[in-house]
Parts: sequence; C-alpha cells; structure tokens
Amino acid sequence: MDADQPHTDRLLLVEDSRNEAYVIRRCLSASASVCYEIAVAESLNEALAKLESAHYDLILLDLTLPDSTGLSTLEHIVAMAPEVPTVVLTGHDDDGIGMACIAAGAQDYLCKGRMTPDNLRTIVSFALGRYREAQAKLLRMVVQSDHALSSNSAVSPVTQSLSGASPIRDRDPTAFPKFQTDYQKLLQLYLEHLNNNKKIKPKTAMEILATQLGDAGATPRDMMDIHTSSLEVLRNNVDKIFAYRVATDSRLFALEMMGMLVEYYRTGFRRLFSGRHET
Repeated sequence: MDADQPHTDRLLLVEDSRNEAYVIRRCLSASASVCYEIAVAESLNEALAKLESAHYDLILLDLTLPDSTGLSTLEHIVAMAPEVPTVVLTGHDDDGIGMACIAAGAQDYLCKGRMTPDNLRTIVSFALGRYREAQAKLLRMVVQSDHALSSNSAVSPVTQSLSGASPIRDRDPTAFPKFQTDYQKLLQLYLEHLNNNKKIKPKTAMEILATQLGDAGATPRDMMDIHTSSLEVLRNNVDKIFAYRVATDSRLFALEMMGMLVEYYRTGFRRLFSGRHET
C-alpha cells in the first residue's frame, strides 16, 4: 500500500434506520487520516449473512433491529464473529446498558443522543487500536509458544536421537530459506482461503511441499522451525493480515502440513515393509 494513501478499514454498520445510517456514514467520511469502506445491514439476519461471506475490521451495531432486540442482538453478532470488535450504538443514555454490552463482548458503546462526528471517529479509532494491539500480543504469544516447540529448544542428545537427524536449518542452510519462503507463501494463500470462500485452498501445493520436506528428511521439529520463521515474518505485517486469524488459523495450516508429512513417512514405511515381504 502506498504510504501516502490513507489506510482503509472495512466496517459493517448494522442499522435499520436509513436516516441514521446516512448520518453515521457522513460522520465517518470526514476523517482525513483513515478511509472507511462501510457496508450496511438493516437486520440481524442480513448482518450475519454479510459476516459469513466477508471480513470486516469493525462492527457498528444498533441493538434494536426488526428481527432482534437488546443484548440478544449483540450475542448473536459476537457468536458469529468473535474476532471482530463491535461498538454498540444505543438509543438509551444509560451507562448500565453500555457496561452490560461490554460484559457481553462489545469493545465499546456510544449513546446516539451524544454522538458527534469527532467522538464517533474517536471511539471507532480507539476500538480498532485496542483490539489490534490485543491481537498483536496474542500473535506474539503464539509465536513464542510455537518457538518453544522448534528445534531451537530441542538441543539435548536425547531429543536429537528421537528426531533421527540434526535440524535442516543446521545440516542444509541453503535449503531452509527456500522451504521457509515456500511455506510462508502457502500459509498466506491458506489464510486467504479461510477468510474468503471464493479462494481455492492450495492443497496440491501443500502436498508438494510436504513431499519435498519428507525427501529432505524433515522432522516435526523442522516443520515447527519453518512454521515459526514464517509467523515471525507475518507478525511484522500485522496491519495487512488480521492478527487474530494469523494466530488461530496458522495453527490449522501447521497441523495440516504436519499431517501430510506424517502421511509421507507412513506411505514410505508401507512401501518399505511391503518391499521386504516381496523379496
């Protein structure tokens, strides 16, 4: 993205009043530092459908809709998209309701009667900032956790004997960067697939990489080495790839890749075993 271009956040505005939706959009359009791409849903069912088909950076939610009212509206939204911060827009000037919304999973709340362009933009900006910082912290924790499973923590002779070989990082320094680059590219495609149903899962390319790793004598520790290195790179691009999804969905990818590597060795052992019986 061009550094001179304002950042664009995708918002889902759940509001059944077209007049109020228009006012909210006008309030947010006045910002010079950030652009908001705003989709509007006029009912809970429409909002749930939009959340199922696309990713949003933040949800602005009116609790009173034609098909749902009160905290139940928020609970349905949070259940569908727990990774997306939600700001409740309420017509009740009651801090008790606002605190109940936060307890139910909202990031913040704003009384419509006190809404101005400045405080709406401030609340949206702060909600996004707080949530992204929390998810970046989660991603750092995931990287540290996965790092503990990599070969850097497996330096004892016993662990090395169980793995059957020294790490690829040590015995083939030229191959490791290529494996890491290929893995990272596939991980990004995998995340795009999970976040966009129209994207095709790179299964064939994953199987090819797993076979190449197997041919190189890779162990589960090697897979975690490569996975951790890829996460370190993605962590530096947390604004481009939503941290929550990187932290959670990347582990799904690692598990699938691990399964493919195990299947590579299982197939090889079956061939070896059957070959011995044939001779």
